Amino acid sequence: MIEVAAKGDSALLSLLSRHPRVTLERFESAAHGEILFQTGSQNRRAASADRSCQQYGLIELMDNNPLVCAQEASCPGAGATLALIAIGPLLRAGVVSGRPQIQFTFSADLQECEGALENFEQGCEAEMTCTLEPAGRLIRARCICPVSGVRPDEIEAMFNESFGRSFFVRTSAEDPKVENSPFAAYALDTRTGGAARVEVCSDIDGKAGSAQIVHLFNVMAGFEESLGLDQTISE
Repeated sequence: MIEVAAKGDSALLSLLSRHPRVTLERFESAAHGEILFQTGSQNRRAASADRSCQQYGLIELMDNNPLVCAQEASCPGAGATLALIAIGPLLRAGVVSGRPQIQFTFSADLQECEGALENFEQGCEAEMTCTLEPAGRLIRARCICPVSGVRPDEIEAMFNESFGRSFFVRTSAEDPKVENSPFAAYALDTRTGGAARVEVCSDIDGKAGSAQIVHLFNVMAGFEESLGLDQTISE
């Protein structure tokens, strides 16, 4: 068991209270989640939306080895998470040829999104807007990303390489039950010449929220990535 002190929302409190390897010593309400814990003699921190951490990014696009050893690490906030799922594989491959357009259905932190997309060797500036849709558990990002020098099947291979073995990011073709779950789902359309169209959705408390902080904590602590996340987010 690991003793934990944490800050965040009610979803994080619920997940940590049910986590089979956590003893929750203290919890405070906060806008951004964080989990403080100790392994050996090292004090450690798993956070969300904190770009000041040396280890920051979408877990599926990062090397897990530095996370296991990191004193502190941060996963992205909601908007940056969806943006990185939509564009990250293309940025990593260096095939983005213009300014992507991203429309969020919620009030995303556009400043964090901009920084997250620049956190690649290629990097990019995106045109981003927030068009609020009726409130619910699901949030979405719709993206059109210009690409060059690649065939549609090569684009699909880039996404499969990034997420094909991921537990938490799946294609919509796999019909994941995203609502009230830790998953995100993406739909990729490469039929438009010179661009990839990607729509990503997540539960607000799932991959785009507190479930991802617990995922990060699991990786840092050396647990199975899905530990404590194999059930609904809220009860």
